[in-house]
Amino acid sequence: MAKYGLLIYFDRAQAGSAPAGSPNVHVWQGDGNDGEACVAKLRKLLPVIVEGEVVPLMPGADGRYLLGLFNSLGVQKLSGRETADPGASRTAGIRATTDQVEFILGREFVKRLAPDAIEMDLPAGEIALLSFPER
Repeated sequence: MAKYGLLIYFDRAQAGSAPAGSPNVHVWQGDGNDGEACVAKLRKLLPVIVEGEVVPLMPGADGRYLLGLFNSLGVQKLSGRETADPGASRTAGIRATTDQVEFILGREFVKRLAPDAIEMDLPAGEIALLSFPER
C-alpha cells in the first residue's frame, strides 16, 4: 500500500488499516470542499489528465502510459452500414508534459500542442492513441 500516491477510503473504519496520518490517505467526507481537495491531489499525482466528452482508457507498463480516447457519440448503426454525424465531434483536453508524447493514432485530430497540454477534436466514432512517459 505504501507505493500508492493516494488512497481514498469512504469511511473511517475502512481507513483504519491505513498508516495513521499518512499524507497519501484521504477519507471521503462527501462535501464539495472534500471533492475539490481530492481532485487537487489527483491532479498532482496523475501523469495525464483528460477532460471532455470522450471515453479515456489509460493502462501503463514499462515506464509508459498508453492513452486511448474514443468519441462514442454520433455514430448510428443501420442495417449493414454505419453513419457518423459530422456535428458530433468532441474536444478532448489532455494535460500532461508533452515533450516525449508519441502519437500512435490520431495525430491528425490535434488542434493545439503545447508543452503542458494537447487539445484534440475527435470526430464521431474516431479513436486516438497516445503514449506518455511516467513522470
